[in-house]
Amino acid sequence: MVAVAREAVSEHGPDVPLGDIARRAGVGNATLYRHFPTRDALLVEVYSADVGTLGGAARADVKPAELFIMANAIATAAESAPEAGARLLDIAFSGITPR
Repeated sequence: MVAVAREAVSEHGPDVPLGDIARRAGVGNATLYRHFPTRDALLVEVYSADVGTLGGAARADVKPAELFIMANAIATAAESAPEAGARLLDIAFSGITPR
């Protein structure tokens, strides 16, 4: 379901109807909601791999412009699902100590 959701979000943005994701995944709405009770929960899963990369890049002294591009995943999620954006920030920057 997450792979299908990632594809749907990539094509239509984070506001893609969850029913569309369920249909594309070949499951009912109830199944989708049983695994992901909110849009935020699903978006955290969809974006967490990208965000983990962002956090690793920040620790690896990647150029600021590249970090900005990767941070777009967080901004996109936060626009439609603020709780997901906050959770993704936690994932991205856990263990990073400001200098």
